[in-house]
Amino acid sequence: MRSHPLRSAGRRRNGPRLARGARPLAVANVTVTISVILSAPLLPRILGPGDRGQFAAAFSLFVILRFIAPLGMAEATTRARAWHPRARLFELGRATVPIAVFAGSVLAVAMWLSADLVFTDNDGAALATKVFAVFLPVYALGEVLRSLLLLDGRYGEAGFLVASPWVIRSFALGLILLVGVGSSAAIVWCAVASVAGFVPLVAIVGLRLVGREHRSSDRVRLAGLRARAVSFGARSVAGSAASLADRRVDQVIFLLLSTDVQLGYYAVAVAVAELPEVVTRSSQVALLTEGSRTPGSASASSGIRSTVMMVSGIAALIAVLAPALLPAVFGQEFRAAVVPALILLTASVPLSAQAMGGVKLLLLDRPGAYSCCRSVSFLANVVLLLLLAPAYGAIGAAIASLAAYSLGAVIVWVVCRRLGGGA
Repeated sequence: MRSHPLRSAGRRRNGPRLARGARPLAVANVTVTISVILSAPLLPRILGPGDRGQFAAAFSLFVILRFIAPLGMAEATTRARAWHPRARLFELGRATVPIAVFAGSVLAVAMWLSADLVFTDNDGAALATKVFAVFLPVYALGEVLRSLLLLDGRYGEAGFLVASPWVIRSFALGLILLVGVGSSAAIVWCAVASVAGFVPLVAIVGLRLVGREHRSSDRVRLAGLRARAVSFGARSVAGSAASLADRRVDQVIFLLLSTDVQLGYYAVAVAVAELPEVVTRSSQVALLTEGSRTPGSASASSGIRSTVMMVSGIAALIAVLAPALLPAVFGQEFRAAVVPALILLTASVPLSAQAMGGVKLLLLDRPGAYSCCRSVSFLANVVLLLLLAPAYGAIGAAIASLAAYSLGAVIVWVVCRRLGGGA
């Protein structure tokens, strides 16, 4: 069957924009990956396997909550461009930034107060969690600012906002290792080094956005925009949280099911297996942004297929090299992380398909369906983790992730087909 001429023209127009958008984001994510690779051996050497496991649990909880904190306002800000194409960035930000900061502050207080309850027998994890809680509102603001930069076509600046904190983190951890700190204070310093670099960057980006934007005399109806953004964000936040939790909840729960040493092995395996996600993260952000800036012009299916194929190739290459390189990079005591890493590299393929399908649902303005699909995968991961991790440790947790990601990919594909989004 021949494709409609207008649809084909839209695909040709949107393709170069999508590639140009994904390119600086890919560079930023490669920078993040290199920084993670450089800093990953530092944490075990500073903390040791036990404290490394506690730090991984606290940091994983922070990463999950950091994406819940804006209450879906980052995605709502992006989609608001499709709802109000003529609205200025100032108006979009004025509608969503206060909600994101308020929600982040409330969640930060809850995170601080509950740290000792969540990590009852792990003082190091509780202490690191309180440090992360202090920075949570800043990260909520940063997520919305990044969406505004992307909508303005400033992919390079958005990439800088993504990558720079990780570069600062690597230098700070290297300095901690070089100077040396007491074992009791090491986990606190590592927590501060992991997040503090984001604060000045958010301040700089925020001031630049305000400086370049002016109040428009032809304003959109702010109350209507804010109400729709809250509705969209409230329905999509569960999916955004579940997508992060799917990749991080295993490290949070793992500490309650197995030993901190096993979690240390698993955290190293996760760090290796996350390398192919560079392609997925870059493509899904560019696809959502360009699909919102130019509604109806994006051809999501081709973007999904090419992304999943690239992730498959990168994962296969890393899997071939991992048995030799992983012990050499992280140390011989982490050789037990090789098998979990190979399983998680395989799991990165269905995870990529699931993530890209989720973006397609958001472009269809179906945030509820997006949240339901991602939540099913997350719940399956939790159940399988509870069944497998106590008996099989890091390998059991990796198998649980592979099964849950595969289930999630199938569900997202089926829902997209039924909603008319193709495959």
